Amino acid sequence: MPKINLKLTFMFSIIIFTACVTVNIYFPAAEVRQAAEEIAKDVRGQEPSQDPADTGAGEPQSFLNLIGTAYAQQELAISNATIRQIKARMKARYTQLAPFLKQGVLGESAKGLLVIRDTSSINLKARAEVKRQVSAENSDRMALYSAVSKALKISGSELARVQEIFAREWQKTAPKGTWIEPGSGKWEQR
Repeated sequence: MPKINLKLTFMFSIIIFTACVTVNIYFPAAEVRQAAEEIAKDVRGQEPSQDPADTGAGEPQSFLNLIGTAYAQQELAISNATIRQIKARMKARYTQLAPFLKQGVLGESAKGLLVIRDTSSINLKARAEVKRQVSAENSDRMALYSAVSKALKISGSELARVQEIFAREWQKTAPKGTWIEPGSGKWEQR
């Protein structure tokens, strides 16, 4: 009989121990979204929009509130040498990609990558150039997503979530005429 009680006690202890162990995984979605918004607007040469809700416009601001807001904005800015280099390459490339986005040749996928949609309106030389530019852009975007994840200490297993957040920002900042994929497999022209 004591053997059974010992086994039951051991099994009960294991169950209690595993039930008490919880894994709290925090995904900083707000920080990723803010970084994605700032990066997308910077790459595309757009001014960052100032949301009245973020600034408390219309409300009296105390000195401490202003300092707190400035500190929070500084803390959320994601940048390091790698991210700055990637952004610079993407910004330089955007001037070449923008006309093809506007024409509907390229689209912004739900995975945060560029997709070649319709090349019938461009000649063979332009098609080759578009293919080369899209390949370079997508390579830089994946490197950017990894660098932002690393800067925010996000696990590599969460890279798809980072891509989805960036995808929404790329789509928001895309020029009119660009094909976007707001939902997986569903395309619409902006």
